[in-house]
Amino acid sequence: MEVNKKLRYGVAILFFITILVFFLPYIQYAVPDWGWEIGNKSFSLKDILAASESARLIVTELGEESDLPFLTYLPYLLGIIMIMPFVAAIVLIVGKHKSHFWLGIAAGAVLFVSHFIALSFRLKYSVPFDLAGVSLGFGFYTNISLGAIALIGSIVGLARSAEPSMSQARQSKKQGLLIGRSGMYANETIDIPAGEEIILGRDSALAHIVLDRNSEKVSRKHCGIFYDDVNKNYAVIDYSTNGTFVEGGNRLVANIATILPSGTVILLGNKENSFTLK
Repeated sequence: MEVNKKLRYGVAILFFITILVFFLPYIQYAVPDWGWEIGNKSFSLKDILAASESARLIVTELGEESDLPFLTYLPYLLGIIMIMPFVAAIVLIVGKHKSHFWLGIAAGAVLFVSHFIALSFRLKYSVPFDLAGVSLGFGFYTNISLGAIALIGSIVGLARSAEPSMSQARQSKKQGLLIGRSGMYANETIDIPAGEEIILGRDSALAHIVLDRNSEKVSRKHCGIFYDDVNKNYAVIDYSTNGTFVEGGNRLVANIATILPSGTVILLGNKENSFTLK
């Protein structure tokens, strides 16, 4: 599983946890004040109503002229806001593009900011089932933390998705690599497009990769290299007078394609010009 997929799934799971933390307090094992009853469980708006009442009291304390009447509606707004993490979680699981992390960033930011504002005004709802007698603030603190983590994770995911790695780019283009070991191309990397013959030699009119004219052992048209993207190997044809060799091995048969695995080092005439088939 690639890193980006892990990040997408990780952020999606965080969003699902925030939704669970938000709605669990509304699952009651007793008859609700009002709500929906399914079997021995019921879904109640009891805690949202309680938070609304605390908001109303705060507004009353500060006075009607405080320009804070919106607090009365903030608990209901939080319930609507929780739809965004749900949508973001689904998109991050189904989606495969970097743009989907933008929705994760938006959902994480909204989740963090909205719950932080609500908590700063002392609007709280109970922990699921009033565990261990703790009844206030748990859900808000948890969702603020998870929102921040989801925000950071989405930003990291977007940053890592911004540009494909060199290996991903080359793989998408279905090409091999020729890496210089010695000679004028030492430590240089040359792309070998799949299915195309790349000629090495001293004559620029005949070769794609032109070597030093002073390399006496290299022919004007020395050898040709094909990359097979299906079998992930190379075919090398020797056209030279002085030969193309496998390091530690024999000279290749002239004018006949020799199949060589990735990692093979070839020598053009001698060790002065050598390449790795990567």
